[in-house]
Amino acid sequence: MFFSDIHGNSYAFEEFMKQSEQMNIDQYIFCGDVFGYYYGQNEIISKLRNIENLYTVKGNHDQYYLDLYSTNENEDQLVRRYGNAYRGITQQISNENQVFIENMADHLVLELEGKTVGVFHGSLQNPINGRIYPDTELCMTDGYEQYDYVIHGHTHYRMVRHIDSTILMNPGSIGQPRDKNGFSFATLTLPNGKIDFHEIIFDRRLLIRDIEKYDKGNQKLIDILFRNEETNYE
Repeated sequence: MFFSDIHGNSYAFEEFMKQSEQMNIDQYIFCGDVFGYYYGQNEIISKLRNIENLYTVKGNHDQYYLDLYSTNENEDQLVRRYGNAYRGITQQISNENQVFIENMADHLVLELEGKTVGVFHGSLQNPINGRIYPDTELCMTDGYEQYDYVIHGHTHYRMVRHIDSTILMNPGSIGQPRDKNGFSFATLTLPNGKIDFHEIIFDRRLLIRDIEKYDKGNQKLIDILFRNEETNYE
């Protein structure tokens, strides 16, 4: 199972956990970004720590958090760009959860059922910040030939692409999708290679209530939950 870009959305993550517990999952692979935008980071990390057979890579927002923790600088800049989820965040993360975030890899290469799987939040060339969209121009000489599967996060777009014999996929975003396909995660069945996307349904009014409490007046944080949809959250 592959999932990515939670961004502090504990309501969607809770539904993801409920769904995944009903499935026969051998490995959980998280493609990065616990942090940014919404407010449930510490709770989410605690639950991630209890998932058996979990592999993780860090996302750009996880790196923003680690940089903030180590320097205690740029909090105001992060708040201006991404909201009050970053306000005082370094004091909200438990010691055990801090160690978990610090131990997240920049990228992973896994051998699963005889297949080589590369996991990157961003891209092969820029594992944390690179962006691979469904229409990004790519070629085999970019390094894809060494993998059977490459899993990307970061863009919040569901994706399945082929470059010669290599399959690229993005599970979409659990916390803040940016295409019209909804909140999602993905499963890959090996060795047959079957890929399925799974939609997460939760009451977005709960998260809107939190936004209006912690980021009153920041309409962007609400609107992005309905990207490419008719916005109606009354």
